[in-house]
Amino acid sequence: MSTARIQLKAALEGRLGAEVLEDAALSAYTSFHIGGPAALLARATRVEQLSAALAIANRAGVPVLVIGGGTNLLVSDEGFDGLALRVEIDDIEVSRGGRRVTAGAGVATATLVERAIADGLAGIEFAAGLPGTIGGAVGGNAGCFGAAIGDRLASATIVTRDGEVIEVGDPSWFAFAYRSSRLAGTGP
Repeated sequence: MSTARIQLKAALEGRLGAEVLEDAALSAYTSFHIGGPAALLARATRVEQLSAALAIANRAGVPVLVIGGGTNLLVSDEGFDGLALRVEIDDIEVSRGGRRVTAGAGVATATLVERAIADGLAGIEFAAGLPGTIGGAVGGNAGCFGAAIGDRLASATIVTRDGEVIEVGDPSWFAFAYRSSRLAGTGP
């Protein structure tokens, strides 16, 4: 392992407070169970960890592959020579008055639907069969049966590639279109 990779791994572990894996098989993180190793693999269970990992990788000039549920992801058998960052932010909170649900990017779409139904909320049930996580669903404006996630989104916390945390309160910022948003591809 190169000195640069050792230093990056140490910096990530120090800021994340968690182990960073080396040469981790990405096949374990895709629904098709294909893909070679990532040079480094880290997990973010909080927005602060995601922000820190992205900032560290950006400063080091290391490419980042953000992974959610892996349902729309194909990884080469050659792997990924950079940091694979698994988003596992999975908090769900129903607001007072029960009119809004806040969900982390790592929440499975089906889990969000189940929670909304359990709390007597309507409007997201169209997404019951959508695979993947909320982060990916927002990024790709996932939908079916004539409805899409962008139709239901009120606000979001976004973490940019350089680790900046942005609060977006206007859904028009996302420029939602059919299976697309401002976050698809290059992101903010």
